Amino acid sequence: MKLLPSRFFCYTLLLVTGWLLVSNIDVLRSQSVDLAHHYALAYRIAENFNLVNSNDPTLGEMNYYPRLSHIVAAIVGWPLHSTFLGLQVVSLLSLAAIWGAFIYMLNTLPRRVARASTLTLVLLLVVNRYVFHFDVHGGEIVGNYFYSQLVGQAVAILSMAVAVFLEVRRGRGTAYVFLIGVIALNTGVHLLPTLELLGLLGGLVLFNAYSDFLERKLGVPAAVASLLIPIVALAGVVLNPAFSSMRKISENDGTSSFLNITYPTGIATLCVLGVILSLVLLALHVKNKPMLGYPAVKYLALYGGAVSCLCLLQMVLVKYGMGSDYAVKKYVYGIVAHVFVSLSILLGFVFCRKASDDSDTSNNYSLFYALFVAVSFYVVFNASIPTLESYDLSELVRLEKKLDAIALQLPATEAGENDVVIGLEGRSRVFDYLFSISIFKTQRELALSDVLIAHSLQDYAKYSRVITSAGVKSYDTKECRIFSGAGVSVSSAQCLSERANESSYCRGRVDFSTAGLVDRIRATNP
Repeated sequence: MKLLPSRFFCYTLLLVTGWLLVSNIDVLRSQSVDLAHHYALAYRIAENFNLVNSNDPTLGEMNYYPRLSHIVAAIVGWPLHSTFLGLQVVSLLSLAAIWGAFIYMLNTLPRRVARASTLTLVLLLVVNRYVFHFDVHGGEIVGNYFYSQLVGQAVAILSMAVAVFLEVRRGRGTAYVFLIGVIALNTGVHLLPTLELLGLLGGLVLFNAYSDFLERKLGVPAAVASLLIPIVALAGVVLNPAFSSMRKISENDGTSSFLNITYPTGIATLCVLGVILSLVLLALHVKNKPMLGYPAVKYLALYGGAVSCLCLLQMVLVKYGMGSDYAVKKYVYGIVAHVFVSLSILLGFVFCRKASDDSDTSNNYSLFYALFVAVSFYVVFNASIPTLESYDLSELVRLEKKLDAIALQLPATEAGENDVVIGLEGRSRVFDYLFSISIFKTQRELALSDVLIAHSLQDYAKYSRVITSAGVKSYDTKECRIFSGAGVSVSSAQCLSERANESSYCRGRVDFSTAGLVDRIRATNP
């Protein structure tokens, strides 16, 4: 009997994950407004550890956003004294979990097919990085910042690998129960990967029931009864309060673009290709079941088919005024990843067809194969992340801690007033906005209009104190300064308002005519 990948194999993946975390921890790849909103929610949770929905004016729609992934970020960031680090660690671990799970499932295949498929996946992703530039998992946190979606995808794909293991060791029933539990849990992270996982479960039940019926292992009543499994999972999703929240949020339109994938034609083509590859993989699984042995190919085929079909369904709904183009585009990462993984399996099987029934897995225990897996995992992870932009996270963490310390020293603001961050030297206005709504609790509507859009304070009467970089002329004046240290200053908004009014008066019109302020004699005589 062919063995699943060994513990040594899994330890290798974990070891490489640790190295990937260390080597990428200091690189932030987004300055998106989404980063500010996810940061604010995670920061507020870390501040209060209050899991009850609120009506916090600093959070906007994040008040009812599913927050399980943000709770994890808050917990991880708490001992590190940094919400930035919490988000970064969870993001990197999620991305590693996605590609590590794919590599694990590829290595449940026969020995040579597993090796060829893994190598093919590496080559496809490297070529994609430098030639095609299609977005795969990893692109969620580059440019844009789809933090919760990335975490949800990690939960879905990792649970798929675990379900493969459980089906082999414990049977289908155990795998079904496990997936139902994960679907219920993942609803609190993000709806999109939860629906993909629900589609996988429904596909598994239908495919297994149909296969058993053809082999006379299952009667019609039992086959019909098995349909209750996905119905139970669907009920768990719909009844979860996070479901209605995510449905409401999904109607919001946003900005998301891809380098070489057009909308709607390009995305629709990818969906059709994804469905075709899923059908080919299922045919491969059925035809070569005795040789392939374990259900990873079936799971990957059904998961990819679910992602592609859901994207097509979302496009149809948009056509009839439901949902948004933005929601459709979020499926692209999963579809492209499915295409590459499916192609790697098919090409690996074609190259090693004569040896596909070889069940020897001794390479899983060798140091040479461990090195091969480690290098493959490392390359796949890094090839999945576009190099469009990057920023030094350690500098942001130092600034975060400075502002945290200042916020603790300042007295509470009076009702109707806000502290605000603006003019941080060398930083995008997104970070002014981020620190305003999180650490200094500026009302989000004010921060949006004054900090993020205008990047100028329109009405000082709405503010109590202004936090800025030391030396910024507009907001740091000696007469108005309340506090200064570590390159950051805090000024009184009222004082700044008075000075602004004075300077406005001085910039007024001066009349040198005889009817004006200066008489003719004084104006003409030296």
